[in-house]
Amino acid sequence: MTTETFNRSLVDPAKPVLGEGVSEGRVDGGLDGSQKSSLMAARSRVSFLMAGFVALNAVFAGKLLYLGSEKGFQAPKPIAPIVAEAGPIVAEKKFSRKDILDRNGEILATSLEVQSLGVNRSKVKDPDLLAEQVVAIIPEMDLARLRQKLSRKAGFIRLHQKLTPKQAYAINALGNPALRLDSREERIYPQGRLGAHVLGFVNVDGDGLAGIEHFMNERLSNGKVDDESSVKLSIDMNVQHALTNELSEAKNAFRALGAAGLIMDVSTGEMLALASLPDYDPNVGSKATGEERRNRATKSLYELGSTMKTFTFAAAFEDGLISMNDRFDATKPIRVDGFTINDDHPKARVLSVPEVFIYSSNIGTSKIADLIGSDKQKAFLDKLGLLDRASLELTEVSRPLLPQRWSDATRATVSYGHGISLSPLHLVGSISAMINGGVLHQPTLLKTSEFVAGKRVISRETSEKMRQLMRLTVKTGTGKNANAKGYRVAGKTGTARKVIKGQYSRKHTVSSFVAAFPIDDPKYVVFVLLDEPKGYLNSGGMAAAPVVQHVVRRIAPILNVAPMKEDVSPYQRLSYLIEKEGK
Repeated sequence: MTTETFNRSLVDPAKPVLGEGVSEGRVDGGLDGSQKSSLMAARSRVSFLMAGFVALNAVFAGKLLYLGSEKGFQAPKPIAPIVAEAGPIVAEKKFSRKDILDRNGEILATSLEVQSLGVNRSKVKDPDLLAEQVVAIIPEMDLARLRQKLSRKAGFIRLHQKLTPKQAYAINALGNPALRLDSREERIYPQGRLGAHVLGFVNVDGDGLAGIEHFMNERLSNGKVDDESSVKLSIDMNVQHALTNELSEAKNAFRALGAAGLIMDVSTGEMLALASLPDYDPNVGSKATGEERRNRATKSLYELGSTMKTFTFAAAFEDGLISMNDRFDATKPIRVDGFTINDDHPKARVLSVPEVFIYSSNIGTSKIADLIGSDKQKAFLDKLGLLDRASLELTEVSRPLLPQRWSDATRATVSYGHGISLSPLHLVGSISAMINGGVLHQPTLLKTSEFVAGKRVISRETSEKMRQLMRLTVKTGTGKNANAKGYRVAGKTGTARKVIKGQYSRKHTVSSFVAAFPIDDPKYVVFVLLDEPKGYLNSGGMAAAPVVQHVVRRIAPILNVAPMKEDVSPYQRLSYLIEKEGK
């Protein structure tokens, strides 16, 4: 069908078209004059419509070509953000302080988001109204004081440090542009007081003020997320709980001024527990008193009494100055440089070397120190780190208090733990070398992943002798109350008088006990100290030794130390020592 035929069919579909009985020789199909006029008009209208369609298509095509060109392209205008009605400013939050974990991954310190409230007083239009609105949301705030604060013309001030989510929502709903909500970190210590002197605490800005939080502040707050996103301590919180609990009961029972305890792995130097009493809650650390914050385990200095005899005997054995068969006269007190030396539990007879140690004879020990000499005594203590600042990942560590002059009297008194003041940390680090085979390891609060070689300070033979003497002390001597059946505890008592107003006081004492177990394959050192225990039975053997027994019984299962059958009798052990020494 041609275009003309199509046009005609649009005018009158009923009319015949070419090929439908119309003669091909006459285009008009034999129409009369009026019909021809109508046909011509229809053709004109159709032609006009067709021309319009063509023109419109041309315009569209041209527009598309223009928009496709670089000149014609225009980036869409950004949609203006929907601006909410003016209200409190919410500061950008930034959380970065790392968690602190115990050796088993238990969280000891972490950070949570909290909202604080501040106000720009230059934007406050109605102080009274705003004060009433804020107090209605935060009832603990004082209305009169808040009105006074808001009425001043100074700039920004903080109104409240910690809002509940409900309070923050209500403050935001006030829509007051003078108010400002800040997201900040709140340091949380889920264990409460447990391990407070290890962890420390932070200030309102999140900076560490004590403990690990202070010592490792930069590492904890550096905000980098990496493989070391948390700090893992050597502390075992189950062991920490057992030590703290037993210390607390003893402190209360003896009405002591304070208490301290440490438990260390003798092969690595890792500290499994460290406690100081009284303690505090690090969640509100800023409210702790100076006495509560005082770390008696690492910072406080004490004359530690007969526990120091361990070093005197080790030094003498190491230089071959004494043997197990040697005897020392302890029948009566002796005087050195005008100073009288007595025994607290006098036997008033000649004592063998093991007996001097087992019965804790000051007289016999001072005579052994006389064989060593002042210079060698001082050098030996220095080799053990006892004359220098203690080392641990805390700033709360101390230097020992040393005598100004190392006289003969100093040598004698230092040999049994007077005249020199040390921290419990000093003692524990050095004692471990006496019983672990002779190797000194640096104490640490961080979990170690690799073996760290220590420094040999005495021979294996000397270390074995010290282990046997310490075991005899627990089996038959002053340390009987520390004997935890099945765990072969070895140890040494310590009872020292405190200096009060320049004089040694009989009423003010420091009682301690240092132990190791199991002694035939020593793994752990346990130290307990009671500061000024009250009552008649306040010696190291009566007050501190029982605490060690209870602690060992509680922590041995935690540390997978299985109970064993009782070892040989004390006399067999002593005979073994003498026989081996004779060879």
